[in-house]
This record gives sequence, C-alpha cells and structure tokens, in this order.
Amino acid sequence: MGLIQNLKALGGHIGFVRCYNVVAQGVGGRPVLLQEGIVDWPVQLQTLHDDGFDGPVSLAVHLKPKHGLRMATALIRMIREVQR
Repeated sequence: MGLIQNLKALGGHIGFVRCYNVVAQGVGGRPVLLQEGIVDWPVQLQTLHDDGFDGPVSLAVHLKPKHGLRMATALIRMIREVQR
C-alpha cells in the first residue's frame, strides 16, 4: 500500500501529524527541506483534510536553523492552501 492508501485506511484515527522529509540514502534517509523529499506533503495534507483531520501538526527540523524557518513557511502555505 502507498502512503495515501495508508492514510485512508486509518480514516479518522489520526490524532497528530509530524512533518519532515528525507531522500533515500543508504539504509535510512538524509533529511531535506519539507518540499524536496519523498513525501508529497501537499497531497498528504489534502488527504488528511478530506478525511476530516483537524488535529495538531508539528514540523521536525533536522537541518540548520535557517532551513527551519523556510520549512515552517512552506508548511503554513501548504496548510492554508488545503483549507481553501
């Protein structure tokens, strides 16, 4: 199952979302900006919204602090776009 199918299977049972992104590297992954990794966050957030999610969303920043502000701004824009 893909990420979207997994979200839909969980239905209304998601109470908290933690956002971060990676690109594949070795066994795990290498942290990247939220909008650059393997997770399509606009699609994920839209799916959550469509399924009625209205809980808290947090941002995990595993990069330099200056990137955290850029990622937070991107996440806020994504959330606002979903809510329109």
